[in-house]
Amino acid sequence: MLTRESFDSDFHHGEYVEWYEKAKEQEHKFWVDDIPVQQHLLQLFNEFKHKRPDIVVKPSNSLKWDSVGLKVFEGVSIAFNEAPDVVVGYLEGCRGDDNFPKYTVTSERICNEKYSDYNKLYHTKTTKKLTLAIKNALQFVKPFDLDYMAKKESSSASHALDTLKEKANDTLYYKFDADRKELFKEVSNMVSAGYTPRTPKFAEMIDIFKAEGEMMKELLAYKPRKCFVWAKVDRLEYRYDDEEVVVALNIGEVPEDIRNKVAVLQIADKNSPIKDVGVRISESTYWLFV
Repeated sequence: MLTRESFDSDFHHGEYVEWYEKAKEQEHKFWVDDIPVQQHLLQLFNEFKHKRPDIVVKPSNSLKWDSVGLKVFEGVSIAFNEAPDVVVGYLEGCRGDDNFPKYTVTSERICNEKYSDYNKLYHTKTTKKLTLAIKNALQFVKPFDLDYMAKKESSSASHALDTLKEKANDTLYYKFDADRKELFKEVSNMVSAGYTPRTPKFAEMIDIFKAEGEMMKELLAYKPRKCFVWAKVDRLEYRYDDEEVVVALNIGEVPEDIRNKVAVLQIADKNSPIKDVGVRISESTYWLFV
């Protein structure tokens, strides 16, 4: 039986456990590992796995009723042994409304011009032919390379940097907000005398600047060089901004700076950036700030 880690919520895991046990009780015949599935999905999966034995399978969140009143999965997500936490596509197989088999392959690599790019079917190819479905799966459901992953996760790096600057921005643009009366009093005071804050608001601003001004200036100007790191099962790949991908087959080939920062991020919360270190995107991918 699959563990909670294979699902994105307690609800979906609980639903899986319920129907896994019922499938066992009813001696359901079609299984992908410990996942009860539709017969047509099993056919597609077996043919694909024969061609790509290095795949890792996880259940999708779509349980459907079969002909005997049992809920089974009509889709599975696909990853690969080199990076089992990175889902690269989905396989679906079921009986269509016309009672014929229907096979669907989903991948970010697919751009189906039958649909607009915001339609959920834009990244899918559906066919009644098993041989064509296998061809589509082999063409589109395959491992990502580091350049693709870095581009895919580029917004995560930008978001992390914005998060680091958020406190400074909040202090500058909200805590320092002052109404016109206060500004008038302060400007008048500055004109008539040497600058000594008269209003509590400006006095507070001065105190904050004395304590945090340099830190805020530094954060607002913070534009580190970035390095995308992907820790795969059998190797580590990394690439600095605008440089070539480097593949390290053992830990001794990884620069000490990268090793140290990845070690820190491995115990940090996901999507919680650390200045001059980086941010953990997933269990195996990281953006480092250099």
